[in-house]
Amino acid sequence: MNRNRIFLVFLIALMGCLGANAQELWLSAQGRANITKALRADIEMEHRSRDGFDATSRWSAEAALSYKCLPWLRAGVSYKFLYNRDGGKSTKKGNYIPAYWQTGHRVQVTATGAWKVGKFELSVREAYQFTRLPGQTVDKFSASGIQKDDEIIEAESRHILRSRGQVEYKHKKKSILTPFASFEIYNDLSGGFASTKKRYTAGTDIRLDKHNSLSVFYRFVDRTSGRNTNVIGVGYSFKL
Repeated sequence: MNRNRIFLVFLIALMGCLGANAQELWLSAQGRANITKALRADIEMEHRSRDGFDATSRWSAEAALSYKCLPWLRAGVSYKFLYNRDGGKSTKKGNYIPAYWQTGHRVQVTATGAWKVGKFELSVREAYQFTRLPGQTVDKFSASGIQKDDEIIEAESRHILRSRGQVEYKHKKKSILTPFASFEIYNDLSGGFASTKKRYTAGTDIRLDKHNSLSVFYRFVDRTSGRNTNVIGVGYSFKL
């Protein structure tokens, strides 16, 4: 059994152990095409579940363009449509708002630098992320279950700077597996540059053939406010 297969068996066993304690499952499908030698287009669909995979928390669709400005630098812009499910909450007056769906719009501008160091590729990405959640009205009930006047959910805008460092291990040009690990921090630009979230990720890309690949990862999300989350992710990618 070669090194790739040993690592894959180990990864499957590890993901199984982590999956037993995971709180969310993220599934995605991505398509990529090179328009020119430097210009690239991507589209992606994603589904996120939570609460032991029993409930959907998000659907999203994204389109992106990126341009290789220098051999080591790529800049990009993307738009993502969000369809989020709020799990329900209580108001300050003791009323209850059931789970509801909310649309959202997100624009992101990125700059990514990548350098090869031996068998490793190191990259640093900075991303400015703007999210707009439109206002809406939702049902509201008293603690005894009596329906009351609708609750008004105010529109919200978020300005976030996402900073990520990542390392990939590429021991062979045509290797089946490409392990990676990354750390990412979210800073609120409209809230005094306060850190709101940190992501710790480890996984591997699995090359199926020239055009198709899979990505599997474990991610720990450390939130400044709210619950921390264990995530298992599986992504499919097709390249033209």
